Amino acid sequence: MAEYFAVSKQTIYTTLKRWVQEGVKGLDDKSHARKAPRGATLEVMNEIRKRQENPLIGEWRMHAALLQAGINVPPRTCGRIMAKHRALYGWEKPTSTLKIEYQDTELSFYTMEWAEDNKHIKEVKNPRLVETGYQSPQLKLWTLGPDEWPLFLKLPDYAARKKPRKKPDVIQLPLFDPLESGKQAR
Repeated sequence: MAEYFAVSKQTIYTTLKRWVQEGVKGLDDKSHARKAPRGATLEVMNEIRKRQENPLIGEWRMHAALLQAGINVPPRTCGRIMAKHRALYGWEKPTSTLKIEYQDTELSFYTMEWAEDNKHIKEVKNPRLVETGYQSPQLKLWTLGPDEWPLFLKLPDYAARKKPRKKPDVIQLPLFDPLESGKQAR
């Protein structure tokens, strides 16, 4: 039968089982859509939206917070829902400012953009240095000239180095020639 209808044996067995249980109605094709409700119901999405008002919470922290509330949603699902909320409400991805200090003196500021999970830094940009009385351990790479152009030292033109002649390590001695030795003996 399976060969005649060009289907697998399992399909034949499943169809016959449905025919026995439901009659002729069981022969109609059934939907293959999932029967169980998805984990992200409207209540879950609303709970994520409420907690997302804290800009420092990412998908992993959201997942942990929802677990504490008794809601089990995977972290990636939390991240996808949070991305939809950002697009829907026009919220920006969380950014923060990194401040470098030494003895209560601010030295520099950087704007950091966090990755989706809010655990890893995606980008550090917009550096702002503060004028202080401290000398930086970083050496200046270029000094600016009177016209604010970088000054540099010109190296001499490249000249190929002359290679010294290599002296042979082994000297070949003349070989013994029997004809010459016979002439010298006479």
